Amino acid sequence: MLRHAGPCSMAPPPRRRLAPPARPCSQSLATAAAAQPDLNSSSSSSSGGTSARAYAVPVQAAPQRPRRGARTDAAITQRIRDAGSWEELQQLMDETLSLALAAPRTPPAAAAAGSDHSSATSTPGEEQPHRAGDHRPTGVDAEPKGGATGAVCGGGNAGQGVLTPSQLTVLARRLYEVRPRAKRFTKFEDTRFLEFVDRVAWAVHDCLPSAGNFRGASLPGVIASLARLSHHPGDAWITAVLTAVTPALDTTAGPPDVDSQGLSQLVWALAKLGHVPGPRWIDSVLAPALRSRMHEFEAQGVANVLWGLATMGVRPPEDVWRDLVDAALRVAGDAAPQALANTLWALATLGDDPGDAWVTSYLDAASAKLHAFGPTDVVHTVWALARMGRPPSLPVHRRILDRAGLLLPRFSAQELATLLWSLATAGPSRPLPEAWTAAWCEAMTPCMRDLKAQELSSAAWSLATLNARPPESFARALFRASFAQLDWFNAQDCGNMLWALATLHISPPDAWLGAFLEASFTQLPYFNPQNCANAVWAWSRLSVWPPQAWMDRFFLETRPRLMSFRTIELAQVMRAFGRDRVAPPRQWLDQLLVASYSKLGVCGPKELAHILWGFYRLRFRPNDAWLAAAGAAAAALYPRMEDHEREATAKMLQALGQPPPPQP
Repeated sequence: MLRHAGPCSMAPPPRRRLAPPARPCSQSLATAAAAQPDLNSSSSSSSGGTSARAYAVPVQAAPQRPRRGARTDAAITQRIRDAGSWEELQQLMDETLSLALAAPRTPPAAAAAGSDHSSATSTPGEEQPHRAGDHRPTGVDAEPKGGATGAVCGGGNAGQGVLTPSQLTVLARRLYEVRPRAKRFTKFEDTRFLEFVDRVAWAVHDCLPSAGNFRGASLPGVIASLARLSHHPGDAWITAVLTAVTPALDTTAGPPDVDSQGLSQLVWALAKLGHVPGPRWIDSVLAPALRSRMHEFEAQGVANVLWGLATMGVRPPEDVWRDLVDAALRVAGDAAPQALANTLWALATLGDDPGDAWVTSYLDAASAKLHAFGPTDVVHTVWALARMGRPPSLPVHRRILDRAGLLLPRFSAQELATLLWSLATAGPSRPLPEAWTAAWCEAMTPCMRDLKAQELSSAAWSLATLNARPPESFARALFRASFAQLDWFNAQDCGNMLWALATLHISPPDAWLGAFLEASFTQLPYFNPQNCANAVWAWSRLSVWPPQAWMDRFFLETRPRLMSFRTIELAQVMRAFGRDRVAPPRQWLDQLLVASYSKLGVCGPKELAHILWGFYRLRFRPNDAWLAAAGAAAAALYPRMEDHEREATAKMLQALGQPPPPQP
């Protein structure tokens, strides 16, 4: 998505200033009238200070060029609608601008009486003042003098060969339809087209101050058209348009002028352009408008509003939000696959839990249309269910797998990684069919180089969590793709990748392992307790331990944080060290005694057995107080232990010099 961090600084195309044509004889009277002094002004006479109004004589008014008829306006509007390319629309704007520049200027007195903006019109040779917030360059080549901007947008001599606000609205909405299909300059479309889009946007902006120019209800469509093109004219433009739209959202005298479709377009466009209004505008302007139009929303409108709010990270007042969620369920039967998936994505993104009944009913409506889901729809649906912690029922789960299996060749690398992560998070106890796993690996292998570091480690972690067994070709592709990304691995990526390789019984090549040790060494200060436990367990499982320098830093970084380890993490570390008899420093073991002593009362049977076994294997005898507390914990756990667990625990206590508790 093309998204400007700030106001657009792209200059409009240079325009050649056209010389006005020779005036016909019928305009000689107007020329003579314009040459006479303005006797009706309130300024004082230069002789004697006497007001000129007392001596005013009738002056024949300058004949105005007749206003354009309705038939001509309709023809111009139809020409805009029939344009097959943006160049035709640009030519139309240039023609209307030329006619406006050639039209006679409104007399000063009439301009002063009819508009409060006459002071903004510059005379020939005078530089146009630069408006605050207008980021277009000034100068002769940047903007025609003498009110040319007003001529384009329908201000100034309105009706004399200019585009009306309604015609500008139609033109702005057609920009997406006539956009260049072939993209050039790598990421951007035709630069000249973007300049024309910016010109149209600022023509709309220049119309806004004039009273009655734009209906507020038509502006959401203009913003949506620019959002579809990912063109942000700047914060000043958005602020001015929102100010003009706000009166049309007023609900004090009844429903707002903006209908439900306009509201959905407005919220969607603001999110697409990355412009987040303040909470005051959301609560006092947008929320009442949504509340008054709630019963009119269709399926696509509700999905657009929810998606826009979630993308902006904005949650309206609770009553409006609940009404939106209920409306989404009400229209779910009529929703398109994209709308169904976007609604679930929005709820999960904002951390909303609509409840079991809502999720069940909504999934029933979505499962009926799974045959029409695309790759992105499937990914958003599964990801949302994983984020909400609500795995689908087994029949729905199978239907999702069937649909995803058919679409796997069309998934992007990022979508494949997200899909597998979602399946592993939502239903880790549901193993994937071997054929499905093989198809996923086959689709992922050729595009794995497109993944980032976090996505690579996530894909490996997901396969290990689902107890899948990838083919050797996948493992080779994984090492090739991740080797170039190891410098970008963070602590979580290092822990997940190492744990996944150990779980999948995949031994890394020596070159990859050496680069991984270097990358993980710099991340050791950022390892959390789970990363530390997973890393030590993985080294033991792979039967490969890092060099002494790596282990020394591991002990140095983890010793002050052992108090924050959970019992399962302490047991996992002690089991790994005891298995290979990797002896930590005495100071580290003393700190582990302190950390485990406070958690003996909440240990599980296996956790207590692993800690005792680790001390026994390392030939490290805890102090008597610790052993007495361990014996008391074992006595409390005996009723929950299996026979072999009781025997192993009693044997470890006796080996460490602590009499075991009596058997129940």
